[in-house]
Amino acid sequence: EYKYNNSYFNLLKEADFDVKKALLLTIKYFPSFDDRSIYNGYEVEFHKRAQVLLGLISSISNQSYKLKNINKLIGGADYRIPQLFRHLKIIAYSKHLEDKIDSQELILSGSDEEIEIRAFTLWVIGIIKNNLNKNSKKLINAMEIDNYLWRLSKKFINIKPHHRTISIYY
Repeated sequence: EYKYNNSYFNLLKEADFDVKKALLLTIKYFPSFDDRSIYNGYEVEFHKRAQVLLGLISSISNQSYKLKNINKLIGGADYRIPQLFRHLKIIAYSKHLEDKIDSQELILSGSDEEIEIRAFTLWVIGIIKNNLNKNSKKLINAMEIDNYLWRLSKKFINIKPHHRTISIYY
């Protein structure tokens, strides 16, 4: 029998509507959401799909079950946002990686190149979040920035390609 009676809402209740607890339960009971890699001997946790799920729920939740600690999410590391950052000259790739991406060569899931692209994306989102929140009365969370950047990325038509990675995580 399914632990939460086929209801994600029951998982949220068990987590006391706390995003960090819900994230941990989600990756525990839904292995396809457990998005992590090893980089230079260190475990790097992205959990892109779980974070996007919780970010979406937070954006539609009502006052009776508002998710707590949404500001603890770091954003969703995928392929469109680094493409946008490259287009806006926020990031620059090495010549070797640039050639690989431009020729649409496959970048392996879990490879150093893929992990670096995804980690850098989250780092930039964090910088944007910190700068926006420096003097703001209404705090903006990483998932709001992620969502905005994703929508913005779709507005650009003639830009260089994004990296190609076969993965269940994004």
